[in-house]
Amino acid sequence: MPKRKFASADGAFALSFDSDLDIYLLKQWAWGYKSAAQVLLEADLAYNDQRWLLESLQLSTDFCSSALAKMASMGNWGKQPQKCGDPTCEVARW
Repeated sequence: MPKRKFASADGAFALSFDSDLDIYLLKQWAWGYKSAAQVLLEADLAYNDQRWLLESLQLSTDFCSSALAKMASMGNWGKQPQKCGDPTCEVARW
């Protein structure tokens, strides 16, 4: 799947995504519809589903979405959900 790229208006930074769900989750968080903890949980669940499907088909998990993996891994793979309310939350920095 081709990556979708987004850049700031001044070109100071650029992000690329290989998952529509990742883009959706970030927009939901940015507009305040979902908390950072909800976003991380949903990314983790989606990533786990991808891993399970690929493993069940005996395919490499390298085909999992790298964007979902990065988002799901924030907060130590969900082991520190209390950090999501912190202003230094990894979702905000990402």
